Amino acid sequence: MEYVAFDFETANGQRWSACSLGAVKVVDGIMVRQFYELIDPLTSFAPNNIRIHGITPEQVQGKPTYDEVIGRFQEFVGEAPVVSHTQFDRGVIRSANEKFSLPELGMNYFDSCQLARNLWRGKLSSFSLKSLCQQIKFEFNHHNALEDARAAAYVIHALTMYSKTQTVEDLLKAGNVKQFYRL
Repeated sequence: MEYVAFDFETANGQRWSACSLGAVKVVDGIMVRQFYELIDPLTSFAPNNIRIHGITPEQVQGKPTYDEVIGRFQEFVGEAPVVSHTQFDRGVIRSANEKFSLPELGMNYFDSCQLARNLWRGKLSSFSLKSLCQQIKFEFNHHNALEDARAAAYVIHALTMYSKTQTVEDLLKAGNVKQFYRL
């Protein structure tokens, strides 16, 4: 089983305002590579967003913009499907691609939160990334894009163990997800 788990942090309430991107490539349950970049969002930072993720305007000054970073991310991903925890990160890509007039990335996407809700329905009271990681005993620095990507990968690993599946497609089927979303 191969996939890439990813996560964005944003500068403000605009979905296109990505200020960091973290990702991990997982092959057969092992994280084999990681990707992390700070991104200049070309917009202002909201104090609440800074409080949540700790990234400041000074840290991203002179860093590459989304349209530069997303190309490197595509190279990192290759042909693997991508996953994030909730549709938020999918929305970042869609909004930022629109903002920068970029085409669809051509990636197959799935959502670890959706799978967890479907597979563990009635077993847990919360399906937030933090709550799920507490349940599976994975400690991480929440709201750091690379750490959140690692956490989503651990959630997927736990779901594959629970469902006894060997491929992403089998996991989607076990989780009653009809197909990939497209990015």
